[in-house]
Amino acid sequence: MKKIFSVIVFALVAICVIAPKFIAPKFQDQVTTFIDQINKTPGYIANIESTDSSWFGSKNIISVGLDLGLYEPSLSNENIEVKFVLDTQYGPLLFADQGIVGLFKTNLQIAGAEQRDLLIWDDTKPLYQLAAVSGFDGEIKFKDSVPAFTDIEKILTFSGYNGEGKIGSDALSYEGLLARLSLDDSDQPVKAENITLSMQIETDLETMIKGGFYDSKANISIETFTVGKDISASGLAMSVEMALDEETQLGTIEVGYLAKEFAYDEYQVSDLTLMTELAKFSNQFFLDYTSFSQGLADKNYAPEDFLTEQLSFFGDNLEELFSHQPEFNITDFSGSFPEGSFNANLTSKLDDSYIPTLEELLIPEFWVYNALVNANIEVDDKLIRNLAERFLAKKMNTSIDSPDVKQQVELFINHFEQQGFFLHKDDQYVSEISIEGGEAYINGQFVPLI
Repeated sequence: MKKIFSVIVFALVAICVIAPKFIAPKFQDQVTTFIDQINKTPGYIANIESTDSSWFGSKNIISVGLDLGLYEPSLSNENIEVKFVLDTQYGPLLFADQGIVGLFKTNLQIAGAEQRDLLIWDDTKPLYQLAAVSGFDGEIKFKDSVPAFTDIEKILTFSGYNGEGKIGSDALSYEGLLARLSLDDSDQPVKAENITLSMQIETDLETMIKGGFYDSKANISIETFTVGKDISASGLAMSVEMALDEETQLGTIEVGYLAKEFAYDEYQVSDLTLMTELAKFSNQFFLDYTSFSQGLADKNYAPEDFLTEQLSFFGDNLEELFSHQPEFNITDFSGSFPEGSFNANLTSKLDDSYIPTLEELLIPEFWVYNALVNANIEVDDKLIRNLAERFLAKKMNTSIDSPDVKQQVELFINHFEQQGFFLHKDDQYVSEISIEGGEAYINGQFVPLI
């Protein structure tokens, strides 16, 4: 029995000693692949400056630079460079917060030495830190953090950020929290509390890198936000959702802006919502653009030549982009004031009679004559009267209760109603707007655009 036990112990020790030798080259290959991928992105230059290897781990010092001039010619001599240290221990024994055993654990740090001239934070901590563990199944769990800091003048306050997530073979998830961010300006102090970030991507890293569409959701929210005494908000959120129709290979991006409560001066609105949508966009177009863009990275184009090459690509591939009739839609624009509510929506696309050239897309008149637009607007009677009263009272430099204001509001509303710009139905004013062939109609009545 003791002999069997000794054999088992010996085998386990042998595995712990020998395994790192097999894990090490695979990990370093992943680092090299990561660097190569960065270098395929125009404007970015990444290098492994040094590698110190041992039996049980390695340390890579990596630099990543960005040539700002490639994207903004006026910044042609401006470059950003970040150096970080990748300190790695090979498995199978790791004893990390994310797991005791696995293929490897690694710690990425950006010291931020240059930023210490501007910011103050704990001397023992780097400006950014990420700790990750890879399991035997390839799943990577990670945590990242930015320490609390302030600026030299003690105006900016950053409470510290913490996040965590995991990367699987076909999905990525992440959540992070910043408790407080404030700017103590004497005129207009700004404060945001409980800023959260969440992300869910339903695809593998290889598909993400290709640059096309895939199913994903991302959301950033702010519990409370104030600017001085005039602006206050709660329940702020911005969401981005992307989806790919596998059958048609057309992608959709929905971007939403939400505010549970928002107040500015004397105006108060709740459940303020703006949902926009880009629909029926060719996945192949974006795959081709990413491949084309990566090909430019090796040619070291000057900024003006880089832009010329990009415009040439767009000009050559407009048929793929527009043949599916892509759309821009506002699916929901709504909110509630104390006096009433409003809601609106819009759909728009280009006439599919022919594929435009790049030059035509730059002419405003082209959009007027080739856009197909439909919009619907509904506003409660009491709300539109209140907004008109506020507007005219300021113009007349008097109060909204003034008899003159009341009279002018009636004339104002009656004028637009008689012109047919909106109709009165069930205690609401409504408008139906359509644009086609350069002609606009509001509630069926022609309105010249040009």
